[in-house]
Amino acid sequence: MSFERVLLVMPSGRHGLGFALDIIPTGLEYLAASIEECVSDVHIVDLKMEDRPFDYFLRRFKPDLVGISMCATEHAEGLEIARQARKRGAVTVVGNYHPTGLAGFFASEPDLDFVVRGEGEATFRDLVARGGAEGVAGVSYRAQSGAVVHNPDRPLIEDLDALPFPARHLRRHAYVKRIDRTARRDVLTLSRGCRGRCTFCCEPSMSKSVPRFRSPEPILNEIVEVYARHGKGRLSFSVTDPNALGNAEIMAALCDRLAPLRLDVEFGCHIRADAVVAHPEVIEKMVKAGFFSFEMGIESPNPRDLQATKKGSGTELHEKACRIIRACGAQPLGTFVIGLPDQTEAEILTFPDYGRRIGLSKAAFGIATPFPGTAFYKDLDEQGLIFESDWTKFDEMHSVFHNSSLPDRRVEHLATRCMSRFWTADQLLDIEYLDKIRKGRKKSISQFGRHVRELIDMGQNALVQLQEGDSLSHILEFLRDAPDPSTEEKTRALKIHELIEMDRFLRILGDQVIEITFDYKAQALTSWILELKNRAVDCIKVISGAQDGATVHFRLDLAFLERHPRPSWGQRILLAGKLLRSNRGLARRVNLARLILAAAFN
Repeated sequence: MSFERVLLVMPSGRHGLGFALDIIPTGLEYLAASIEECVSDVHIVDLKMEDRPFDYFLRRFKPDLVGISMCATEHAEGLEIARQARKRGAVTVVGNYHPTGLAGFFASEPDLDFVVRGEGEATFRDLVARGGAEGVAGVSYRAQSGAVVHNPDRPLIEDLDALPFPARHLRRHAYVKRIDRTARRDVLTLSRGCRGRCTFCCEPSMSKSVPRFRSPEPILNEIVEVYARHGKGRLSFSVTDPNALGNAEIMAALCDRLAPLRLDVEFGCHIRADAVVAHPEVIEKMVKAGFFSFEMGIESPNPRDLQATKKGSGTELHEKACRIIRACGAQPLGTFVIGLPDQTEAEILTFPDYGRRIGLSKAAFGIATPFPGTAFYKDLDEQGLIFESDWTKFDEMHSVFHNSSLPDRRVEHLATRCMSRFWTADQLLDIEYLDKIRKGRKKSISQFGRHVRELIDMGQNALVQLQEGDSLSHILEFLRDAPDPSTEEKTRALKIHELIEMDRFLRILGDQVIEITFDYKAQALTSWILELKNRAVDCIKVISGAQDGATVHFRLDLAFLERHPRPSWGQRILLAGKLLRSNRGLARRVNLARLILAAAFN
């Protein structure tokens, strides 16, 4: 007996660096597309987008099968969803990287009936059609005797072109960029698998390090279809591939077809540094077709770390790859892994300088996290070094295992210090410099403001939401590490007014020295100072303490955040009022009025 009414669920608890851009449950949409023809009813519920509780959707859709996609941070929530579903008589299935890595554990859970291991489309379709796990490769389950049964692995899907496009028509919500809400977001898969065997990566457990590729025409057809679905407005794609340049010939052919269409689309992708160096001509084609950011797993500037994690590429490629990407005006992004066994504090604190030196425009510093199914997890688990049992902490932002070189939890503060040392004022402007090369025009001051707000929002997510209860100490650490004497010289050389369209703003404001100071317990910690001269931005300074002579001076007392770590809108308005009132005296108030007027006209 087959299942007829299927409800697919994305829990709301997915968070952390690894999922920063993973906002659309495309994996569930692929599953839905694979079963639409063999069920009477299928729905997708993304709980992070919903105001109603999960039980509402159980009552509304009355499913006989509930499928749950789960990562490590959703462990407890996923089990609770299964408990509610079983209580209402539904059969429950879990899948994705986390259940694949812990198949035996999940198959033993009383509220779970089946675990889908690895790629799910064919396995899930067979499970739904047969109404059970007997003879279905890729499924783990609990037999009547109570013993856990692991059916044989299912072969990888070789012909990705045979897969239907994700069932985007089942979405209940529009996905937009967090700050610029006029731009829609979507997700695109060009290939699956990666030839790499990095010990900390989940990909080998899912795809056995075997890359497979879609053909150019189906990919192009999907892009055009999605573009039309979004009303042919601005569209930003996140490309899911672990290495978008795994097949240079296919990528070149795709870009040759895509570029002439001149769609208002952009693509952010993951890529290997060695692939960039091997195919610089394809990178140029990709940028012309709309690819604007290339995220590389730099991991570490230390060859010892790269060898220990089986990264498969050396540091000599990092700078070459960045140089190739930057020459096209695109953004070279890099991710670092900090807190690996034997890494010292002094070594980790060199990572931000290394990232800036090789030419990264953006960088993230993820804490080494042993995810189930990885060789890293197996090694640490066998040694008894994993001390954290709360799966919500497996987010690449928390320390979860003992490290002989670092005290427990110290690496969390090192992550904050790395962020502070990398994300300097001139680094923000470097992004605009590359953007101008690629687009051939300045960015408006309002667009620049939105971009800065987006980065601040991401930083707040890391420092506040993911470090609940200890956020203020991280903020203070970030601010104390921020002063950099080189910022003044670098921002003067970049000539901000030539990157950002701010002529009217500067004309209204005139010569000014605008200072923003962060105080704590009546002590000035750090100040950002913007100097305007002769209708141009002369420089930005970041200093410890505060300086005299500012014509407009905003002071933010961090004790406010100590009392209100998650300020409401009313509290934010109160804070804004305090910032405005920090400008005392007639001259400063006149200059403040000019600043407000200049901002209003931009």
